[in-house]
Amino acid sequence: MPCILWVTTPSDSEKLIQTIGLTPYKIIEKDSIVSTREGERKYDATLCGFDVVTENFTDFPTLVEGAIVFLEEHFEQLKKLKLLETNSKLDFGFYTQFVDSKIVAQYDTIPNKLLKLAGELGMDIELSQYWYAENEGAQLN
Repeated sequence: MPCILWVTTPSDSEKLIQTIGLTPYKIIEKDSIVSTREGERKYDATLCGFDVVTENFTDFPTLVEGAIVFLEEHFEQLKKLKLLETNSKLDFGFYTQFVDSKIVAQYDTIPNKLLKLAGELGMDIELSQYWYAENEGAQLN
């Protein structure tokens, strides 16, 4: 999950897809019940996930650059989210650097260009850090 655009809406996914003209890779319709590690979860709104960047988890600056390109390329389509009742966020999934005991701080910068684009589109930005074990890949909590 390197960078995903998550959009929630009380309407159905078809209306969202027709409005913005982008195809999600994941759809959970309103009132669906989904099994999770914590048990069943009922979704009170439709949730759609759109691939923004599919690069690997290890290069946060590349994820950010790719997200800027995606937002610029699809800006007019994404502006149409405002025509619907939606909440949207860019979710950057990346590996934490705290797997090495010599690392005491991690610095990840979100450039103002991305902040401006996301802000103009009314999108939040979420940073999802994952633990990395070299022989096991990403370790999700």
